[in-house]
Amino acid sequence: MRSHLPAVLSLGIICQIGQVVLLRELLLVFHGNELSFGIILAAWMVWTGVGSRLGGRYAEDVSETKAVQRIAVAVLVLLPATILMVRLLRSFFPLPPGAYLAVSDILISSFLVTAPVGLLLGAQFVLLARVWRLRDQANDTGAAGKTYIAEAAGHAVGGLLFTLALVHLLNSFEAALGAALLLALTTLFGLRRLHPEESGITAPDVTAGSEPSRNRLAASRLLWAALLAAVVAFPFLAAVDDWAYQLQWDSFAPRHELLEVRQSRHGAVAVARREDQHSFFQSGNLMFSAGGRETLGPGFEEQEAVT
Repeated sequence: MRSHLPAVLSLGIICQIGQVVLLRELLLVFHGNELSFGIILAAWMVWTGVGSRLGGRYAEDVSETKAVQRIAVAVLVLLPATILMVRLLRSFFPLPPGAYLAVSDILISSFLVTAPVGLLLGAQFVLLARVWRLRDQANDTGAAGKTYIAEAAGHAVGGLLFTLALVHLLNSFEAALGAALLLALTTLFGLRRLHPEESGITAPDVTAGSEPSRNRLAASRLLWAALLAAVVAFPFLAAVDDWAYQLQWDSFAPRHELLEVRQSRHGAVAVARREDQHSFFQSGNLMFSAGGRETLGPGFEEQEAVT
C-alpha cells in the first residue's frame, strides 16, 4: 500500500467528522432551522475551496511534507478550539433567552467560525495531491483524481464511523480530537520517507546540518509534541465538554439548570430544570416541558412566548 494513502483517507475522515460535528454544534446555537443548515454548509464549502486555492501557493515556499505536517498540527489545535468557540458564540450577541439570531448574525458567525478549519483542510487536499503526484513521478493531473477518490472513500468511512459509533460513544471534543489525531499520525508516519527528489529538494540540501533538514526535523518535533499534548488532554475532554455546555446554557437559558446533554444521530438532546419543571430540547429547540406539583408558573413556555 502506498505510504501516503492513509494520510489521504484520514483527511476524508476528519473532513466528514469535522463538518458534522461543527454543523451539529452550530445548529444548536441557531436552533436547527433549515436556513441555518444551508448557510453553514455553504460556509464550509467556500472556505475549503479557498483553502485549496491557497494551499498550492503555500507549497511553493516550503516542501510538501513540512506543509502537510504543519497543517496537521494546526488542525489538531484549532478543531477542538472551534467547538469551544461555537459553545460561547451566543454570549457574544445581546439576545434574551430563547430568542433566535438574525439571519445576518447566522451568516457572519458561520463564515467566521468555519474559516480556520475549512481553510486548513482545503489546503491539505492540494498538498496531498502534490505528494501523490511526486510519488507517481507524473506530470499529469491523474494524481489529483486519485487523491479525490481516496478522500471521498475517507468521507464515507468517516460518516459511517460517526453515525454508528462516535456519536454514541464520544462527545464532540473527543470525536474531533480523535479524528485530528488520526490525521496527525498518518501524516507523521506515512510521509516521513519522502525522498529528497520528491520533495523538490536536491540531494546536497538534505545533509544532516543543512537548513532544509533542520526545518523538517523541527516540523516533526512540533508534530510529536502536539500529538503528546493531545493524548494527555484526551482524558480531560469529558470535563471540558460539560463545562462548555454549562457556559453555553448560561446564556441560552440562564434561569434553568442544565441537567444533561446527550448526543443522538438526530441531534443534541438536552434536559434543563427550573424548580420542578423539566424542559426538553433537541438541537436547541424546545420540544416540551413537564411540570410537577410545585411548579408555580409556565416557566420556559412563558419566556418563549414573550420573546
